[in-house]
Amino acid sequence: MAFCGTFISPGGEILSEEAWKNHEFEWLPNSKDYAYVQSLMSGRVVELGKFANWIAPPARELTINLLNFEYVRFN
Repeated sequence: MAFCGTFISPGGEILSEEAWKNHEFEWLPNSKDYAYVQSLMSGRVVELGKFANWIAPPARELTINLLNFEYVRFN
């Protein structure tokens, strides 16, 4: 919590609250960004052994058989 209440630019510059607010919408995700991410996650995948194209595979093999692993769950 050392930086709580501190306004810092993406480049690491410490800013005043006013300076931060002047650039906040350039630096933080907006509704257009969220819509783009949602568009990448289209297509529901529920079949065992199949993975949604927006989910990265595990960095290393899991101790269970991947083809029987329910990687995506919709509950």
